[in-house]
Amino acid sequence: MTISSEPTQHPGEEVTYCARHPQVETALRCSRCEKLICPRCLVQTPVGARCKDCGIAGKSPLYQLSPVLYLRMVALVILGGGLVGVGWAFIAPGRLFLGFFSLAIAAGVGWLLAKGIERAANYKRGTTVQVFAIAGIIVAFIVRSALVYDGVLVDGYALVAVGVASFVAWQNLK
Repeated sequence: MTISSEPTQHPGEEVTYCARHPQVETALRCSRCEKLICPRCLVQTPVGARCKDCGIAGKSPLYQLSPVLYLRMVALVILGGGLVGVGWAFIAPGRLFLGFFSLAIAAGVGWLLAKGIERAANYKRGTTVQVFAIAGIIVAFIVRSALVYDGVLVDGYALVAVGVASFVAWQNLK
């Protein structure tokens, strides 16, 4: 039994070749532009095989931020972080250890700033928006510490509170 390396061509069928590799026979076409493609050229997408030109995925609009949105987020980090810091100092004044309640306050600070940044970013998502939310938490913490301790003071509780607030903000903006 002999195995032939020659492709079998049916009568009436035209032999077609890849648009990028003219020496490769193919019958596969791009599902978007109908260009002939070979296995080396194809990009598998959720809607089928595409050529390299049509298969390049663009960035999702959910993660694209305009300069105006950056300015809104910067304003919210500074103003919103400052106001939340004042409120945080009012709710939890001094070095009073409130136990679980202090962690709930920190989680509330993270949630509040995450929702504010989310709205300022026109409900966009992604790492950049998450970083802005954490920056707002840091501003709020600095303002709170300046009001409560007459200067910025970092202790174990403060780091845990900032960590909890940052975690809540990060998770809300995934």
